[in-house]
Amino acid sequence: MSLSQSESLGAAEKAIQFLSLGGPVLWALLVMSIIASVVVLVKCVQFANLRLTDDSSIAKALSLWRQNEKSSALDLLLKKKSPANSLIAEVARLYAEQAAKDTVKEEAVRLASMQLTMARRHLKILETIASLSPLLGLLGTVLGMIVAFQKLQMAGNAVDPAILSGGIWEALITTAAGLCVAIPTMVALNYLEQKVERFKHIMEDGLTQLFTVELYV
Repeated sequence: MSLSQSESLGAAEKAIQFLSLGGPVLWALLVMSIIASVVVLVKCVQFANLRLTDDSSIAKALSLWRQNEKSSALDLLLKKKSPANSLIAEVARLYAEQAAKDTVKEEAVRLASMQLTMARRHLKILETIASLSPLLGLLGTVLGMIVAFQKLQMAGNAVDPAILSGGIWEALITTAAGLCVAIPTMVALNYLEQKVERFKHIMEDGLTQLFTVELYV
């Protein structure tokens, strides 16, 4: 066995020993951290592929629409495959087909709601992990403290301060782990929610401008 392989095995053994100190709670926090990491990665890739906050062509398309160049405006909107462009293009198409304005607005609300639901999918998982992991870590600490004091009681008159101090630091591992999971998860959640809010603003602004143009047609 090479030196690097033995070092890897040693590191793995130390990691398992560390996780065993926190018991089932620490293993649960490890699973939650993996789930949070996967969700964050998936959402970042999804938002990047969809170009969720790309509004570079919307203002120009709406300007063409005001000049009654509706075909050019629709072509420009459909060139860039972003959810906001697709939504505004679909509503603009309904207007171009002379659909009733009330019908168009109802369809716009429905489509916008669908797009927001798509953008927010799985964010609830991150919210749950961010709020639950500190509580789970605290539970692990409380359980660990109970075990430490049980050992202290069983020691009787032969009390060794090392028993108590060792039990306390082992118990505090889960609280630290819970915070280590919660803090980056909350940061990532806030970042993704800002992206969704920006996307919502782009849709609302584009639709409002389109409705305003059509209101005075």
